[in-house]
Parts: sequence; structure tokens; C-alpha cells
Amino acid sequence: SHEIRTPLTVVQSQLELILRKPDAKVIDNASYLSVSLSEIRRLSRLVSDLLTLARSDSNVIEIEKKPVDMNELIMKVAEPYIEISEIENKHIEVILMDSLMVNCDEGRIHQLLVILLDNALKYSYKDGNIGISLRRKDNKCSITVKDDGIGIKEEEEKLVFKRFYRG
Repeated sequence: SHEIRTPLTVVQSQLELILRKPDAKVIDNASYLSVSLSEIRRLSRLVSDLLTLARSDSNVIEIEKKPVDMNELIMKVAEPYIEISEIENKHIEVILMDSLMVNCDEGRIHQLLVILLDNALKYSYKDGNIGISLRRKDNKCSITVKDDGIGIKEEEEKLVFKRFYRG
């Protein structure tokens, strides 16, 4: 639901921005329309991912690794959230590296970031701060999403990776 709700929220917010200026030309709203189309494409991929989820239940998981520029991926995922955070009086800070190419499944990393950012926005306080950082250590990539929200109860930490668990 996180992954479906977020693109729908982004599309809704972009369309609401367009409706604020009903006399504007299409070119004036190109960036809003572009983000909306991007999110609609992502929704389409999510439907495909639901099929992947069904396959994973039958132990048939498909991973498509390829070289991915992590800076570009993180910014692509973060940009719509930055806009939403401004509307919600929250602040997102993104700290990237000079260049970091990683051989990974871009779609799966995208999914993970969407879930983490969605939760960070949802559970951070008004005027809250959310941080996304990328680091390299010992030939490994580390992405951190941090917020100053309510957090996870210690007794629930081991349960968060169970499918459909909600604290």
C-alpha cells in the first residue's frame, strides 16, 4: 500500500498545483505533468511488481542487476518527496557522494527507498527533518534514511521485516 499510495499522492499534488493556475499554458505546467507521468509509469511497474511478489511466494524471484548511478537513483526517488515535504512543512536533506556506481537491481532499490521515505514523511513530526545519505565503505554502498519522528518500539524492531507487519 505504501508503494501505491505514494505515487498517487504525488500525482494528486502535481495535478492540484496545475489546477491552481487554470489559465496557464501546458508548457507552464510541463514539470508537474512530467512528474505525474513518471509516477504513473511507476504505478504501472508496481502492478508488475505485484506479480513478482506472487512469484516470490512460489520461490521464483527475478533480480535484474545492472550498473546504477546511486546519486541519480536517490535524487529521482527523493525529488517528489521533497516537494511533498515542503507542503507538509517538513525538510528533506539529501547527502550524496561524488560518484558511486553500484551493480544492483534498480527497481528493488527504488522500491525500498519509496517505502523508507514514505514512512519517514508519515511518521516525522510537523517541521520535522528527514535525511537521506549515501556512503561507500569497504567496497559497499550504504543508504540511510533517517527522520526525527516517533521511531519503532524496541520490541517491534525484529518484526518490521515480516511481510505485511504494521506496528
